Amino acid sequence: MSDVGVSEQHKAIIEQMQTDRGWIVNSFAQIEFLLADTIVRCREFPEYAELTAKMPYRLDQRVSRFADMVEADGPLSIERNALRQVVANFRGAEERRQFLVHGFCTFFHTPSGDTAMRFDRFMPAKDDDALKRSMWFRPKTLKEIREQVIAETAFGLDTLRLLHQQFGWESVI
Repeated sequence: MSDVGVSEQHKAIIEQMQTDRGWIVNSFAQIEFLLADTIVRCREFPEYAELTAKMPYRLDQRVSRFADMVEADGPLSIERNALRQVVANFRGAEERRQFLVHGFCTFFHTPSGDTAMRFDRFMPAKDDDALKRSMWFRPKTLKEIREQVIAETAFGLDTLRLLHQQFGWESVI
């Protein structure tokens, strides 16, 4: 980070926003791992044999696979509603997650004190392989997202911890 012309106040704001981003990214990573971990662990259940035979490479396909397992008749159905909510929370943040995890970050500030971060991503399309999109966040918004994502992650961790206990799995949580 080049700090030429950046005040101490703005440096503090940048630091807090990067901290918020870190919490958000880590929260997504926790759930992403546990969804995949559950797919692998459910290989022990014959009801999921077709769904667990091969782990999908792409995250969106892994989430869909997990969602399919939740809807199938089998041991996961004991927590079906909670697991549906875990999937819905993760999917509901997909676009924002993509920008915060994979975006190039630039900090902007005005002399009047307004501040924001812009996250840029290349998102090639069939007719434009250099298509780039941006998403902007102000400090207050990023803090609110952090609080929401942490709460949703806590719910997901609690739900998946309960499954570990119910199935007698060695807990990673």
